[in-house]
Amino acid sequence: MKILSRDFSTLEKVLIAILCLVILGLAYYQFVDQPVRAALEKAQSEKAALDVELNAVNAKIAELEKMKKNLDAILADPTIHPMPSYNAITEIMTQLNDLLGYLGYRITFSEVTRDGDQIRQNITMAVTAHDYDTVDKMLTALYNSKIRCKIADLRVSRVYGYNYYTGTVLGVEYPNALNVSLTVTFYETMHGGTPDEGLPQEKKAVN
Repeated sequence: MKILSRDFSTLEKVLIAILCLVILGLAYYQFVDQPVRAALEKAQSEKAALDVELNAVNAKIAELEKMKKNLDAILADPTIHPMPSYNAITEIMTQLNDLLGYLGYRITFSEVTRDGDQIRQNITMAVTAHDYDTVDKMLTALYNSKIRCKIADLRVSRVYGYNYYTGTVLGVEYPNALNVSLTVTFYETMHGGTPDEGLPQEKKAVN
């Protein structure tokens, strides 16, 4: 027991001091340095993930701004024709009557189709035109329609014999008469429109 009360030598004191420093260093490393390093690494990892997300958001913003500029340019173009609100069939018929009123024609309405808020009025037309110039003027008028439309399935053929639309003999009155058949799709939108019984339901996306 006496050994416990003896004085430590200078060397022993130095060794004990070194041991205490080592223990303190290990404690600092274990409970301070390592947690701080782990927190910094986690913060850097989260920052990198946020940077990636921020870059994606900035790219999306740039894309939306580009789309907005393109849309503004389109809307400012006087040659771009608008889509009226559903149901604009009266305006469509008035326009067709002004265009075809002096010609023999037959119009068939196909089923209205819907894609989201876009409505398509599909009309099949059979027209007896006086000549190619008349056909050109008719197609140009449709192309420049106040209501946006698409012309498809255009067919032109010579006419021989009796015109059942006007009751005239084409070979006598219009020797260059032509039969013209085409499909015209007029586009409308549900924005500002009113659904009715003839309008198909909007298709819901299936997840």
